[in-house]
Amino acid sequence: MLKKGLIQAYTTPSNEFNFAPIGLCLRAAGRGLRSVIFRFSNQGTVQAYNQATSYFPQYLHSALIDVCANRSKIRHTESGHGAALSQVRKTVVQGLYDLVVLLDVDVVLASGIVSEQDLIEICQNKGPQSELILSGKYLPKSVLSIADLVTNMDVQPIKGDLIENLPRASQAEIITGNGKGKTTYALGKAFLTSCSGLPCLMLQFIKSPMRYGEIIAASQLPHFVVKTMGKGFIYGTADHEKDKHIDAARQAWEEFKMQLASGKYRLIILDEINIATSYNLLEATEVARALRDRPPGVNLLLTGRNAHPDVIKMATTVIEMQEVKHPFHKGIKARKGIEF
Repeated sequence: MLKKGLIQAYTTPSNEFNFAPIGLCLRAAGRGLRSVIFRFSNQGTVQAYNQATSYFPQYLHSALIDVCANRSKIRHTESGHGAALSQVRKTVVQGLYDLVVLLDVDVVLASGIVSEQDLIEICQNKGPQSELILSGKYLPKSVLSIADLVTNMDVQPIKGDLIENLPRASQAEIITGNGKGKTTYALGKAFLTSCSGLPCLMLQFIKSPMRYGEIIAASQLPHFVVKTMGKGFIYGTADHEKDKHIDAARQAWEEFKMQLASGKYRLIILDEINIATSYNLLEATEVARALRDRPPGVNLLLTGRNAHPDVIKMATTVIEMQEVKHPFHKGIKARKGIEF
């Protein structure tokens, strides 16, 4: 159980799905925290969510409340508020789970089944030890003002001559920006992708080998492999200690090239590789070349702030996680099962 649960909010002006809340649930499962995901629209495959919960039956539950398909039925029950509102309110207020995730909140608000005031009351009456995570295209300013963490996901599809000759059967995504949710986005996407039966690999270029929550959880998944190959965070490292970080980054890069050539994985995540290039542990031109020459059928996802312009030019999509509000500024430190 968390000592103190916060409210996190993830917004985006795009139609792209933010996988960060799913990644948070994976990390939490590795730390023995219980999560429930309420989905208010049928985005993604039901099979992937069902498979995900089957891997962690004690720690992860999921419920689809499709308000678009059942609007009339729900509207006329329980004094017009609907079974959806009653179920969500009970779960959040009573603290039945460590993490409660509400996906596509804008959809349930637009349906009229849940009002802005309903959502505010749910946030205000949240169980003190539960983490409430809200995600949607648009969230009311009144709700965002209550949240402890707010990240806006800006999605920029890359267009132009620079990618005209890139393979059309694969994607190269870059997740950058100063906001929270870059690695957790990658974890969430790999989690659901692997639960669809597609092999996924994450190579971590900066983090040193530790029993992070995602490492523990991923070890229980048959189609998702995480390899932590860094030497720890490099910020503030003295010049004479930089060589070990360069060696570690090169080893991770060689591992990537070998795994890419093997054709074993459908999704390969290079976690925090943008940090590696920004500190000159790797040559950005070499990373950009790998994106340009990637084989068809293999999707690449690169995370980390300060993505290099040369690498960005070779991406099919750039996602910027923009910090709006972060609990760090309130003096709240990283918490086991949430941040690591």
